[in-house]
Amino acid sequence: MIGLILPAIIFAIGWLLFKSDNKNKTIITHKDFMDKFKSKEQVIKEFGLPDSNKDFNNFTEWYYDKGTKYKKVSNREFGSDDILVGGIGKYKKVGLAGGFKTNFGNEHTTEEIIEDKTFIKFIFDKDVVVNWETKGVDFYSEF
Repeated sequence: MIGLILPAIIFAIGWLLFKSDNKNKTIITHKDFMDKFKSKEQVIKEFGLPDSNKDFNNFTEWYYDKGTKYKKVSNREFGSDDILVGGIGKYKKVGLAGGFKTNFGNEHTTEEIIEDKTFIKFIFDKDVVVNWETKGVDFYSEF
């Protein structure tokens, strides 16, 4: 009985500490941060002048290049009779009655490096922000 009570008490104390620690934190999501920009003046104050801009119709797009990130991606390919179960392992189908046997000898793994451009983009109608887009940047913060 004591073996069950002690872990429950430890969990309860940890949960209370976690809840009390997070009560006083202010959280700003990425969307909240980006939505606060309403004018060109505010955007310039935070990010400076854009790396490039272009006009189309009655709108202006400002583009901030935030560099390139590289990530390694691995892909596994299996034979047509193979089934991937829960991302854990590959099993070979065996007959109509069901059942599987493990088979790790018939797989082919490829790895590639993917180049991912990161940026911040604002669309203006005159001096008013009407849309924004980001890729590869996150302004989420807790304090």
